[in-house]
Amino acid sequence: MSKGLPHRTRPSSRTLRWMLVAGNRVTLAGVLLGGVLLFAAVLTSIGILSGRPSSPMYFLFSAFLGGNFTLISVVLSINQLVLSRELGAPGELRRRIEDALEYREDAQERADQSVAPVLPGSFLRFLHETTEARTEELRESVADTLDDRLQNRVETFADNVLTDVKAVLQTLDTEPVQIFAVIEATLGTNHAQ
Repeated sequence: MSKGLPHRTRPSSRTLRWMLVAGNRVTLAGVLLGGVLLFAAVLTSIGILSGRPSSPMYFLFSAFLGGNFTLISVVLSINQLVLSRELGAPGELRRRIEDALEYREDAQERADQSVAPVLPGSFLRFLHETTEARTEELRESVADTLDDRLQNRVETFADNVLTDVKAVLQTLDTEPVQIFAVIEATLGTNHAQ
């Protein structure tokens, strides 16, 4: 990805992002299932695959389907382990909630707001709008300085931050604001730069 343009990606990257993050899971599963069925129909029509139990391809597809059932069971078990780890003990959950509340209060204080939004998409918008306002304040604070080097560095910094903020806000405007839209909005950002 080019520096300063966090959300301009190649078409193949956009397709991959849609498949892995933003795409509708039911649509994606339907497309994959349709592809497998079409592949099986083509193999049957040219005589490679037959439905007879003595056919080698019959045994291959039987093993493939049986393996998928085993794989699905293993994946579900792992998901249950991950979720049980994520939920954690009551004391750990309390500490995480307190940390989240402290972060929200800090964000409200820095933005000079009494209440911050609760939903993830709205809170992300709130953070980026606050960042945009603070960046503009920084830019204005050095507008009258005589130090050209400082002014150029602040301008470059402000331009990079505002490009990132505008890309995230644009993504939040175009997507239905759900948790995956919030994740997608921040995937191409690099706040550390």
